[in-house]
Amino acid sequence: MPLASVVLPIFGNATSGGTLPTAYLPDWLHPVSEILPVGVGVRALQGLSHFDNDGLATGIAVLTAWTLAAAAALYWRDTHIPRRNAAVG
Repeated sequence: MPLASVVLPIFGNATSGGTLPTAYLPDWLHPVSEILPVGVGVRALQGLSHFDNDGLATGIAVLTAWTLAAAAALYWRDTHIPRRNAAVG
């Protein structure tokens, strides 16, 4: 959780293309912006509103993959890691 709370907002917002187009990003950040949910979501909304749905299918696919991966990780954690019983007082 701490790693995700640092990586996703910092890299996600910086590479989203919401404030500056992704063409202004360094070359090494282009692949990152293609897989993080913030950048994909911004490009999907821009494509939906201005560019004849360009990038919408990719956005839906990537966001669905993130959702399924998170759900799978939570399911795995709930089924494989025993819960500690909290003392009720």
